[in-house]
Amino acid sequence: MSDTNAIFTYGTLRADYRSNGDAWGVFSDVKYSYKYGKLYGYSLYQNEILSYPFITPSTNSDDFVIGTFIWFPDNPERFNEKLRECDRIEGFDSMYPTQCLYDRKILDIEYLDDKYRKNISSAYVYYQEYPKDVLKTYKYFPEGDWLQRPSSELQYLV
Repeated sequence: MSDTNAIFTYGTLRADYRSNGDAWGVFSDVKYSYKYGKLYGYSLYQNEILSYPFITPSTNSDDFVIGTFIWFPDNPERFNEKLRECDRIEGFDSMYPTQCLYDRKILDIEYLDDKYRKNISSAYVYYQEYPKDVLKTYKYFPEGDWLQRPSSELQYLV
């Protein structure tokens, strides 16, 4: 694995997807923390016949995606278990990366600490790559936030 014990989520795995967490219940049996985060250099899309979004690398480094930066401060040993659950949901298998629904890599995420100071830390991120002509057929989220929810912390971040 890696030195990071964080995951950046922007769709159904977002910690704020529902009032009780992500849509899958991945994190429901473990104590975790999250902050709203921002990933630069990626764009957010959704194939409207599907119920989930995807991000893809952007040609504009100012493009960004909003999501939740999730980590496990009191239980880091459970991180690998939760990452494997996320891999299963996202259709990622490190043994066959070219045959996966999503690819995964470690990227830098910007987030705010408790005093609203910007920080950067690394996290696992799931993404897909498509040609520009294919991306034109999908719904684009120019504000980078799939849930498009107001939050006082999120307003400071954007």
